[in-house]
Amino acid sequence: DAEELVPDAVAAKLTAQGSSDSWVSPVRLRFALGGVGVPGLDESPIDIEAPLVVARYDDRWTLVGDLEVLHRPPNGAGLWSFPGVRATAAPTGTGQSVVASYPGAAEMAARLVALLPAAVRAVTAFWGDRWPQRALVIATGSDQEFAALAVSGGADVSAAAAATVYTTLDVPNHAVTGQRIVFTPAASRLATPLLAVVLRHELSHVAVRLATTPDAPQW
Repeated sequence: DAEELVPDAVAAKLTAQGSSDSWVSPVRLRFALGGVGVPGLDESPIDIEAPLVVARYDDRWTLVGDLEVLHRPPNGAGLWSFPGVRATAAPTGTGQSVVASYPGAAEMAARLVALLPAAVRAVTAFWGDRWPQRALVIATGSDQEFAALAVSGGADVSAAAAATVYTTLDVPNHAVTGQRIVFTPAASRLATPLLAVVLRHELSHVAVRLATTPDAPQW
């Protein structure tokens, strides 16, 4: 991508700190979940924009900021965005699903691992086998984690149990990347039969995503 100018307010602050030049480097982050640390889930690579602001002080270029400095909202958070993430495999359908969790959500993660095989079978029985029959399910330990991972910053999530999100959707070419089912901390209070219903509901979004219009509600 083309280089960008640093916003005027940021450039003025850098100049006041002694910088003689500054610009935005168009960085893209490519990642995929699979292999070491995330057993069983083999995803297509995901590209996200991660521009970096650099400034020159004398003869030295310094990295001074990222999206936060540019006052741009992030286009999704990675599992690494919060500390203490753990991943557990759950055999489902034609492969393995993965349940990721954060501190405080270990019990919720264990419940989801136990419920996933039957939930995938139920969705497949209804929709057919025209989907991967596996998913990444995330049990969050805080509202902050849920808001970032479900890309729902500013939304009132007090009554929410879960959201299913994706990074890119290309229906004509039958391609979707970054599908995640993200559970709120409050979902841990659901009785197991109700949690199973919510999980099947969210898995249905994963299964039918490529037959769904891009502007369909994700909540």
